[in-house]
Amino acid sequence: MKFSTFILLSLLFISCQTSFGDKYTIENFEIFYGEGVDREYVRKTGIYFRDHGLLQDHKHSAQLLYDPSKAGYELRLVLNPEYESLPGEMIKDLLLLEEDMKHAIFGDLNFILVVCDKNFNPIK
Repeated sequence: MKFSTFILLSLLFISCQTSFGDKYTIENFEIFYGEGVDREYVRKTGIYFRDHGLLQDHKHSAQLLYDPSKAGYELRLVLNPEYESLPGEMIKDLLLLEEDMKHAIFGDLNFILVVCDKNFNPIK
């Protein structure tokens, strides 16, 4: 499934200098992951981004977390700093991406995408 390039222009995955967990790298994409995260899901997330043309031409990052109370994963994506919140027109693209990634990678597990600031703190 090919997603709007607009989503890539509005969401900026930035490189992080602070420790956000262990790190997996595929090309120029870093995925930080926390305790309890199955490394296979990290690998599959990186491959998904590569195979769907979501890798950028510069170093960028995301964070994958596991929440045992929800039996699911969340992938934290950093919002481009020129926005204070996700533009309304981007919500549909983000939901389509979330649904496709859930089926392609996480199957029956719960999965959500979370828009965050540069320190992976969710934006409300």
